[in-house]
Amino acid sequence: MTQPAPSYCVGRSLLSKPLTPAQWETCWKVGWHEPVPGWLTRAGYDFGHTMHPALIILAIGFLAVLALMRR
Repeated sequence: MTQPAPSYCVGRSLLSKPLTPAQWETCWKVGWHEPVPGWLTRAGYDFGHTMHPALIILAIGFLAVLALMRR
């Protein structure tokens, strides 16, 4: 039976306090190394393969508008 994750492992964000090496090891042992849910992998795939080209086109358009405004 697995143990519940400590509070410092749950709800992490970029603004969270950094973990010590011992805390990282504990979080790893309680499930951080487990695969992510299918919907999350699909979201990453969709963003990387669908949104990325759209963002490039948007950036090129933005740069073209800036270039035209400087003329």
